[in-house]
Amino acid sequence: KRDLKWFQVRDIRHLLSIQNGANFSVPGAGKTTVAFALHLLTSQPGAHVLVVCPKAAFPAWSDIVAETMDPSGPDTEAFKILSGTGHVIETMLTSGGTRFVINYDLLIQHPGIIGAYLARQPVHLILDESHRMKAGEASQRGALLLSLAPLPIRRDVLSGTPMPQSSSDLVSQLNFLWPG
Repeated sequence: KRDLKWFQVRDIRHLLSIQNGANFSVPGAGKTTVAFALHLLTSQPGAHVLVVCPKAAFPAWSDIVAETMDPSGPDTEAFKILSGTGHVIETMLTSGGTRFVINYDLLIQHPGIIGAYLARQPVHLILDESHRMKAGEASQRGALLLSLAPLPIRRDVLSGTPMPQSSSDLVSQLNFLWPG
């Protein structure tokens, strides 16, 4: 339903040409829309998508399907927000849904469940506000994401501020996109 801006089309074309990608557009440029469109264009039947983001980004991901997809169309599954205990999260991940959102803090609390989920089926993993892993191996968040990086079939990072302190903030994000 949404008409993409010329720069969003440009970004999608570029991201389609690479195995994993980064979108470091300015805040408000439509990174969520671009990432969702990219997922739709690259996903195989049965593929899942998991978005890791701060809680403040939940509304954008919760609304993206309704805002962009024709409700009478074939692909209208909304993103489910993962929350609660490990058992609840595991149940949601095995419920037959394919689109999920989790916050960084909850991800850290359930690394085994998320790792098993990523290993079980093809998952496109998107880190929204990816600069939150800038400390890499020196932080629990960065170390976990770097250890999970080889599992998804595609990885994308989004941030309007990819280098909040220095250019070294990019290192862990690039290591996530291309492990090793």
